[in-house]
Amino acid sequence: MTPIPQNTTALSVVPLAGLHLDTLGHYFAALGLLRLIARQWPSVKGCWRNGIFHLVGGPKDFSEVESFVLGVGANTKWSQYTINRPENAQNDSPEKKTNDLALWLANDTGEIEATLALSHIVAGKSRAFNPVFGTGGNAGNRSFIKGWEKACDTVKAATPKVKKSKKRTNTCEIPSDLPAEIPTAAKQDLSSFLNGGTCSLLADYGAACWFSDANKKYNFSPDSPFREGQITPWAMLLACEAFPLLVGATTRQLGTAREGTGAFPFVTKAAAPENEKEVEILTGEFWAPVWSRPLSLAEVSMLYKRGRAEANGRGAITSSAFATAILQRGTDTGLTEFRRFSLLHTTSAQTFESRLASIHSLTTTYKADTAQTRAVSSIIRFRDALPRDFKKGKSWVYRGLQGPIDTALVRLSASGNNEDLLRENSWALLDTVFASLIKTANNKTYREREPVLELLPVSWAVSLLQKEFELTPEIRIALALATLQAGTQKKDSGSDEVRMCGLPAPFFAYRVGVVPILNNKWSRVRIDKNTPLRVEWGERPLTENLIAVIRRRVAVEAQAQSQPPFKTQLTLPLADVFAFLNNEIDEAALNRWLDRFLFFDWSFLQTAERDTFSTLLRPAKYSSIGALHAAEALFCFLRPLFHAYTFTQIQHEQKSGKTPTASMLRPFVALLEQGDTAAAVSAAQGRYKSLLIETADFGETEFTLSNPRRLLATLLLPASPTAVDKHFSRFQLTKSSNKK
Repeated sequence: MTPIPQNTTALSVVPLAGLHLDTLGHYFAALGLLRLIARQWPSVKGCWRNGIFHLVGGPKDFSEVESFVLGVGANTKWSQYTINRPENAQNDSPEKKTNDLALWLANDTGEIEATLALSHIVAGKSRAFNPVFGTGGNAGNRSFIKGWEKACDTVKAATPKVKKSKKRTNTCEIPSDLPAEIPTAAKQDLSSFLNGGTCSLLADYGAACWFSDANKKYNFSPDSPFREGQITPWAMLLACEAFPLLVGATTRQLGTAREGTGAFPFVTKAAAPENEKEVEILTGEFWAPVWSRPLSLAEVSMLYKRGRAEANGRGAITSSAFATAILQRGTDTGLTEFRRFSLLHTTSAQTFESRLASIHSLTTTYKADTAQTRAVSSIIRFRDALPRDFKKGKSWVYRGLQGPIDTALVRLSASGNNEDLLRENSWALLDTVFASLIKTANNKTYREREPVLELLPVSWAVSLLQKEFELTPEIRIALALATLQAGTQKKDSGSDEVRMCGLPAPFFAYRVGVVPILNNKWSRVRIDKNTPLRVEWGERPLTENLIAVIRRRVAVEAQAQSQPPFKTQLTLPLADVFAFLNNEIDEAALNRWLDRFLFFDWSFLQTAERDTFSTLLRPAKYSSIGALHAAEALFCFLRPLFHAYTFTQIQHEQKSGKTPTASMLRPFVALLEQGDTAAAVSAAQGRYKSLLIETADFGETEFTLSNPRRLLATLLLPASPTAVDKHFSRFQLTKSSNKK
């Protein structure tokens, strides 16, 4: 154990229970107090512990803090809050007068005023306002500058006059000869505000935008006295003291030529609306950084100057991008969490209020999931490529494609250490991405942009499935179906048919109108502006959609002499196949899981991944299979013709090397689709005979099924070849007969 040095000095710690993280105004007040206290104690530091602000290494106790702040208020020694923008830069169009604003900042302002102005407005290609401060210090009838002046006057009038110190210092202290028992409203309110008590010196200071708890829930008469918010003047003054800190570095200000929001530290555009009623409600978001290690004023200032949050190597200027940056650990180190405050219009389109929307912990104990990082990178790029909502004249054109993805990404980044919540939010993210994908693919106008999607790493699916409490038959069937592989063209085969019809595609392409970016390379796909003919999936039962996939692959896309186009990398237990055949599964759940798995790149599985999935596909409890029903027996009889590897299992003693082809499947696929089971079985017997496999003569047996189309759909499921071979042997003649 390392001994503690004898010359170690204990630092004073002053907790301030009233400066919490629940409202944006109290967060600003904490920063303002740190900046104010640093005048008297330059070495003071501040941090957040248990949700409240602490001063470290400065004042010895709360009474020193109180005395100093009272002295500042009595002598009006606050940092000046004045922004005298030129009239032409304030009222004229931002594009034409941005140069005037830049010249004013460079030539007609002092250092303090310029710094304060740059936290409110920047001049790049066009002027950009920080949404935290409305339009440069105003939000409708709320003037923050006038509110600050009113608060200054209120505090000065309610505080005993302080004798000026004879020494030339920058400090303001209440003299020691002031009777301590004199109760002043200002002193009582300051103590109550900093310690979380009830204040009495309340009035409207135009700060309701940040102190949302100062507003009444219902903002109408007779609640008009509370329309603009009732707070203590100390709250307004301390909050305004923090504003010079909220300035980005010069490099960020220069970046406003590209994106204005990027000029302001930790400020992003609002999340896209999830529904049409939310359009134009959100004006922006402030992601307040929180730290538990004491930081000095200089360190806090540098933290805001950098304001670094990057997603995919670019500065995060949207809500979804900032959430992605948190998931990718692309934020400043040393922070414990972010508090996301949404700035939204409530009772008026001219004003806004801040509300704590979510908390994003950065102190995760689990190892960062690199597969998840790659996945959200792909999703955020796809999100940015989707058509967005836009304003046309005085109204908005709502599309609703990006909003659900924004919300899902934010929820995922707010999952913290809760693995169950992380897993649920990950699947929910895939659900929202798929909904936006389908909505885009089904709309001719949206398809024109042809957004690109890079399929997600399979390792993320492994990670999520390993956290599932139970892998149901629906999950296993969906996983196996999703691995249906794309076809390949033989070098010595003719290509005319391939050019006309195209090769069989992965399952994703039959569900949504996507095409590969590169020829038959399905790791990156785009929504084609002309929906491909292979998209036959519709709003109908799952059975009919699976039959449509079989028909398309066999009758249209597969080359005549190629192997049956139903090759997969994963197989199912026969019990799961029979559960589907007998209509014992939840088709809605199966559809939902299938849509999720389609996002992953199944083009090639590593050996370790294949082994892991094989283990996952093995049910925890094996279901014993007794005597087969008619439909189950016919499945085992027909399945080898659909899968070349299964056929080789039953052909292990044959030396002919003959295997089924796609052309062999077409007749009895059509017969099963028409419901003629007997003719389909007869056709299958003929195919087996041509492949030198002798099967039993069923004689006068009548093959009648209540739902032969269900049997056809089930033949698409990749059943275990070994299990199928075991049951197929019942229909096969003896080995000695085969040898003859």
